[in-house]
This record gives sequence, C-alpha cells and structure tokens, in this order.
Amino acid sequence: MNAFTANLPGGPPIGLDPTYIPQRRRRVAKLSVLVKFHSCEVYRAIYLEHLTVKELTEKIVQRMSISMSVSKVLRKVTLKNKKTMLVKVENDVIQDMSEQQDILLETEADPDNENAINLILNF
Repeated sequence: MNAFTANLPGGPPIGLDPTYIPQRRRRVAKLSVLVKFHSCEVYRAIYLEHLTVKELTEKIVQRMSISMSVSKVLRKVTLKNKKTMLVKVENDVIQDMSEQQDILLETEADPDNENAINLILNF
C-alpha cells in the first residue's frame, strides 16, 4: 500500500494497481495573461508560475519568438490629457495584474544598446 492508497477510506479501490504513484503537476500557473503584437490578429496565452518581470519577459520572448535580448520592460500609460508616457515595469505591477489580462505588445530599439530591444506593454 502506498501513500496514495493509504489515505483512502475502506482501502484501495478494486482493480487499482498497488504500485501506482500519482504524478504531481510540474507546473502550476499563478497567472495567465493574453499577449499580442499590434501587427498580429491573435492573442497568445502566457502562463506565469512566478509573478516577476523576469519570468514575464522570458515567456514573452519564448512565445513570441523574439530573437534579440531585452533591455527594459516598459508600460505605456495614457494620461487624462491624452499624452502617453512610458513607465518601467517592476514586479509589483505583475503581481497586481488581473487573470487573463490582455496586453498589446510593442518593441522598440534600445537607444543605449544597439543589440537589444525594449518591450512596451499596453494594458
């Protein structure tokens, strides 16, 4: 009898392999966000296990097939007077996102590093 069947009332079910050990889920997403490039028509789901800018960046780069390195992750904010400004994204911004947040993604060349880009999130 293994740990799984030991906790069942009345013993193991009939026909259950006594050597069976259930597998734990390897990944448990804490947050899912929906991301798309302005040039695309379809959103792509990204599942975050850790609510950090680093993991969001890694998952976006992987899912969207971005080949350049990312210098900064910025958020485009539109003010009441219709002006826009860019704000650096910190971990607390990711932690405050709602489930299935939709994000329009833009990229721009990093003026400080010609081999890298900045990700601009619009949500």
